[in-house]
Amino acid sequence: MFTDTPEARKRLANFLERLKGDKTYRAFAQDLGVSFNSLHSWINMVNFPQTQNLQVIALYSGQSVENLLHYLNTGEEEAPAKSSSVKSIEAILSEMNSLSESELLDLVGILIDKYLSSDSISKLGAIALNKLSKSSGELIGSKKS
Repeated sequence: MFTDTPEARKRLANFLERLKGDKTYRAFAQDLGVSFNSLHSWINMVNFPQTQNLQVIALYSGQSVENLLHYLNTGEEEAPAKSSSVKSIEAILSEMNSLSESELLDLVGILIDKYLSSDSISKLGAIALNKLSKSSGELIGSKKS
């Protein structure tokens, strides 16, 4: 159970400052997929994020929402859940190996629609084009030899 208290807001503000690192507030807000004003209000302890934004913050920090809420309630930091996240990713990748190409394309489409901003989609497209051009170059190079 979580209680929105002045202490929890202060812990959240400090947590977000640490998580932001050297980025500008605007860049950090964009990375989180929230407005600059929302981020500003959390850091200045005016408002507290809604559940979906707490989930985004937890995911961005590499921990579970439960661990984040525990920290905000108590100030006690638990070990980040990265090791279990890595195991979960490995399990997901293992499952993905059994999907057909069309099922994989459907899955990628769902993930893009649900989780990526237009800026992230542009970056993803650039990565895909880069990989395709490298693959094409390797294919062309192997045909020459």
